[in-house]
Amino acid sequence: MINLLMCAVITKANILELTNLSRQENKVAILLENKQLNLAAQNKAVDIYTKKYWSHTAPNGKTPWDFITESGYSYQIAGENLAKDFKDSVIEQKAWLESEKHKDNILNPNFQDIGIGIKGTVVVVEFGGK
Repeated sequence: MINLLMCAVITKANILELTNLSRQENKVAILLENKQLNLAAQNKAVDIYTKKYWSHTAPNGKTPWDFITESGYSYQIAGENLAKDFKDSVIEQKAWLESEKHKDNILNPNFQDIGIGIKGTVVVVEFGGK
């Protein structure tokens, strides 16, 4: 059983655990952490944080798919969730689940892999399926 108080801190491990808990509750296979997607997510989080924008597409036109491809991850399907200014992983996960597009990414059965990046209060999650 998951201890939600322990998951309050925003960490990669907590985001992964809460995402997989949501998938298990909805009878969807869990996601495996992928180091290439972690790299893509971390690079995107740093990019958002340092360039001070809030969008799936960077000011220079770089898309999530560019970050994922540059990390060396090859995919058939991919998705991205963004969050910022949350201080609690449980509340962040709840907000994503209350948003149809974010929830669709979390519960998409075609995704097998996940990568998570955190910079400051910016959280980037990259999902991938091969």
